[in-house]
Amino acid sequence: RERAALVRTQAAELAAHAALDTAEQQKGIAEQQRMLAEDRLRSEQAARAEAERPRTLAEQARNRAQTAARTATTSAAITRAVGEFLQNDLLAQASPGAQPDRDLKLRTVLDRAGEKIGGRFTDQPLAEIALRTTLATTYRELSEYDSARRQLERALDLGRRQLGPEHPQVLGLMHSLSIALRFLDKLPEAEALAREGLAVQERVFGPEHPDTLRSMGDLAVIVRRRGKYPDQGKFAE
Repeated sequence: RERAALVRTQAAELAAHAALDTAEQQKGIAEQQRMLAEDRLRSEQAARAEAERPRTLAEQARNRAQTAARTATTSAAITRAVGEFLQNDLLAQASPGAQPDRDLKLRTVLDRAGEKIGGRFTDQPLAEIALRTTLATTYRELSEYDSARRQLERALDLGRRQLGPEHPQVLGLMHSLSIALRFLDKLPEAEALAREGLAVQERVFGPEHPDTLRSMGDLAVIVRRRGKYPDQGKFAE
């Protein structure tokens, strides 16, 4: 009887080991099947991506072409609107037939043209930005910095709403306005705007971009004018 009990115990142990081995084998087989299924899935995904690649490239090319066409159409419309305004509303003021005053000052011509912009381009905000930028540049060349400031502030407000705060044209307007404020001795406002624009340029263009470096130089001028000096490679706050 003892021998029979021993045999039964050994048989039970063998059965337990066999069951454990079988379970481990089944687990290994299941893991292999899972890995094979994942490999098949990845292969199928790669095959689908490769099959869709020509279509994706064609779609991207079509989108680029459509964007270029829209940009060209918009640019043509802006050029036409600006040209018509300059011809009919600015240059026409100096025509002897339309303006008897032969001593008409350029400042007066610009002021009158600026008054006519408001309300004329409600459906063409980008054209208004271009015109106000042109007027601001001319005012600045005449050293009429306050008039330039007013045009630039309106252009910048429109630009931020229409183009977004990181658009290169908007950053250029911020730069021009900070210069106008500097010439008006509005140094705190000039510095705040210059720092704001520089931070965006560093993030969007990078610290070595020519526009970023130019803005750094202009900020340094403002900082020195305020009696503050660069501190260990970074302008003092």
